[in-house]
Amino acid sequence: MTTVHRFVRLTLDGMGIAVALAPVERVIRAVAVTPLPGGPAPILGVIDFHGHVVPVADLRRRLGLPPREVLGSDHFVVVRTPRRLIALVADSADDVLLVSAAELVETDSIVSGVDRLPGIARTPDGLVLIHDVEQFLDATEEAALQQALANG
Repeated sequence: MTTVHRFVRLTLDGMGIAVALAPVERVIRAVAVTPLPGGPAPILGVIDFHGHVVPVADLRRRLGLPPREVLGSDHFVVVRTPRRLIALVADSADDVLLVSAAELVETDSIVSGVDRLPGIARTPDGLVLIHDVEQFLDATEEAALQQALANG
C-alpha cells in the first residue's frame, strides 16, 4: 500500500509551496494586518481570528522573495503549531494536494541545511516546495514574538 501525504497548495509569485493539511485550521481571505512593534522580521503583524490574536507570517521574507504589501486578493492559511496559531500569507491557496511517498524528494538529498523545507513534491504542474510550519520561527524569533505579544 502506498502512503499518501496531504498538503494544502499555496502559491507565491507563481511558485508552488505546500504545508501539511493536518495543522491547517482554515484558509481565509486576507484582512488588514495590525503591526506588531518588536516582532521578529518574518512576522508582518497580527490579526483577530475568531477572538484570538494571531501573528501573520510572511513566507516571502522567509524564502527570500521580493516583499510586497498584503493584497485583498491574498489568502491567509491559518495553521496550528505546537506553540500557537499562525497565519501564513499566500497569493492563493488552491487546493489539497495528494502526494505519494514516491513523489517526494527530501531536500537533504539535494542540499543540506534547509530545515524549514524538508521536501519537494513532484506534481503534474511542476515542483512544489514543502514547508514545515513548525520550523517557521527559530528560537530567537519565537522569543521575540512572545515578548512582542506580551508587550502589545
